[in-house]
Amino acid sequence: MNALILDGSEAGDAMALTVQEAVVNELKTRGWDVDALTLRDLDIAACPGGFGCWVKTPGLCGIQDAGRDVTGRIIRSDLVVLLTPVTFGGYSSAMKKVLDRTLPLVLPFFTKINGEMNHRPRYGRYPSLFAIGLLPRADEESERLFKSLVGRNVRIWHNPLHAAVVVSNRQEADSLRTEFGKFLTIVRAGNDASKKALLLIGSPKRGKSTSEALGAYLIGRMRERGFETKTMSIAEALKSENDMDELLKVFDRSDITILSFPLYMDSLPYPSIKALERIAEHRKTGLQGKKMFAALCNCGFPEAGQTESALALCRQFARETGLEWAGGLGLGFGKAIDGRSPGEIRGTRHIMQSLDLAAEALCGGKPIPQEAVASMSKRQVPGWLYVLFGGLFWKKQARAHNATASMGDRPYYELCAGNGAADCYESDSGTERACAVIDAPIPSRKEGLNDGA
Repeated sequence: MNALILDGSEAGDAMALTVQEAVVNELKTRGWDVDALTLRDLDIAACPGGFGCWVKTPGLCGIQDAGRDVTGRIIRSDLVVLLTPVTFGGYSSAMKKVLDRTLPLVLPFFTKINGEMNHRPRYGRYPSLFAIGLLPRADEESERLFKSLVGRNVRIWHNPLHAAVVVSNRQEADSLRTEFGKFLTIVRAGNDASKKALLLIGSPKRGKSTSEALGAYLIGRMRERGFETKTMSIAEALKSENDMDELLKVFDRSDITILSFPLYMDSLPYPSIKALERIAEHRKTGLQGKKMFAALCNCGFPEAGQTESALALCRQFARETGLEWAGGLGLGFGKAIDGRSPGEIRGTRHIMQSLDLAAEALCGGKPIPQEAVASMSKRQVPGWLYVLFGGLFWKKQARAHNATASMGDRPYYELCAGNGAADCYESDSGTERACAVIDAPIPSRKEGLNDGA
């Protein structure tokens, strides 16, 4: 693991030298790789405040100096230590100049953290933060302001762990090493005990599928946030008992399981139902434990609302098996993805935004937020256009198989008539056909003849 020390002190600050030496020794004793930067010696320009790092050169400051390099080293570190004189309750000017230049580490888009608006993270992983303030003499108000400022800043930098201490005399400097050592133990434990996520692909389709593409994007974002991930195909696992046993073992080791599947007849495909039955039976063996379960459902129809029944079944599965329901996302017109990553397709920004929000929440042990649900369910194509191009698509498929002339065939007609049915009828639209049983009322076209699944 690597640590970066940013020294914002002035030349000749004896206390800063003493504290830095204690910090470096503690880190090296515990096997850390340490890099220390003396900020006053670096040629770093002040942030111009033009937000070019968001819209002109996204993720990079437009000023090509040492400030850009320091920002890169910050995000690549496991731990950042800030060593700064406490100036008016805040950072020294040398330290503040560097921190202002870290704006490229976040996105311009917004999210709420602890009820307040903040910027969304650009990266899936950020370093832990340990801030050390230096005071020439004890001052309670300055100390309070400094710790408060650090506490607010970690919401900007999305640091997973943080602590802030203030040192004003030699005795406090000596005790700092003990407190810093405890913090390093927590950081090490947090990095060693990475959480595990399992993605179950519920599509029976061979090759690339929308279910796999959506799930891969989500679990990829979780992997960037430090999760250890595993992807398994349900259809493949059901081919043998050994493969299914392996799926159950991976499930037991996972902190969260995500099922990504297509809508079949307003529900889950058979293989997904079968796998959930096996998991439910397996859970009865007493291997409970706190685990989260989430679901992604995509359907071919343009309305995402048609996935509600399937997601409700997933929620009920979680309830009956003692899993913590982490929420579900429904996507309409999944054909638009067609096995490709959402990032490769125009017009799918709302899908990526939804999955990004879901990953952020799930990695924090929280359910998928309503904002993500709403973003995913945005309609991608108007109904009339869907009907037009959908019809053209199926006619093209029929032509490819020389079946254009037989698309309206009724192969069960004779069987239907032989079982006491009246003659088949054709609706006034000329496109809907069904067999009417004798004495049974004929449904109107408004009531519908097919559920469309």
